[in-house]
Amino acid sequence: MRVQFSLVVDRRATVTRLAAGCAWSIEGIGAGHEMQVLIGEDATLDPLPGSGKGFRGMDFQPMRISASRPFRSGDIALGIPFNLAAYSLLTQVIAQQVGLELGEFAHTIIDAHIYIAPEGSETEKYDHLIGLKEQLTREPLALPRLKIKDKPLDELCFEDFELINYQHHDKITFEVAV
Repeated sequence: MRVQFSLVVDRRATVTRLAAGCAWSIEGIGAGHEMQVLIGEDATLDPLPGSGKGFRGMDFQPMRISASRPFRSGDIALGIPFNLAAYSLLTQVIAQQVGLELGEFAHTIIDAHIYIAPEGSETEKYDHLIGLKEQLTREPLALPRLKIKDKPLDELCFEDFELINYQHHDKITFEVAV
């Protein structure tokens, strides 16, 4: 996927306002079936597989960039918060790389679900409902600011990202059932 985003950044100056791609392993798809980033007028969304991987679209407005991403399925307690954070971060990285202001990230979930288990059962520890009810009682805190070092996309690493004024509530544990 890094290669696909590099193409978006490298070709930004020569394209119209849309780009789309997917997170399938290009090497794993097989000869003659490589996935490509779709840029400009070719950025129709129909050729993308319904895999739940990748980014659906990046919309380059005159002064800002926005992104959208549909998910076929999403776990409310664990998967969706991770995906929101990851794709929002990715949108901000691309915005910085192409010199545009950060717009919005739209997240669509087709099958959103909460794991619930009967009290006293062997699977009770995987019940997310109690933790989610606790989360709903909490007042939102001020949002932090994300600072990203000004480096080429393929040189960014974990240490190049800094959350400024990050505040949080006490941890709520959600077990993962495999």
